[in-house]
Amino acid sequence: MQYLEKHNAFRHSVINQLQTQTAGKIFARDTQYYAWTFDRMNLPEFKAELIYPGENRVSIFAPILFPNREKKMDVFLQCKHFALVRYSVAF
Repeated sequence: MQYLEKHNAFRHSVINQLQTQTAGKIFARDTQYYAWTFDRMNLPEFKAELIYPGENRVSIFAPILFPNREKKMDVFLQCKHFALVRYSVAF
């Protein structure tokens, strides 16, 4: 049980750091945009990262997960910002 509590505390710490410090730097936006209570879906630049043009819902293969925002599975998750997020979590 103690292991799970420490794991959950660590995970919470990582998410909090991503939200309050790292995400704003990686995406060059104000950190307020990453607060849990902020409604990002009303901002066109955020919507463009999550929804392809002509679609009306978020896909599990969102544009933000591909370099150049093109759905090509051979380059899935090979974008700079994703590498920076992984790096920030690791260190």
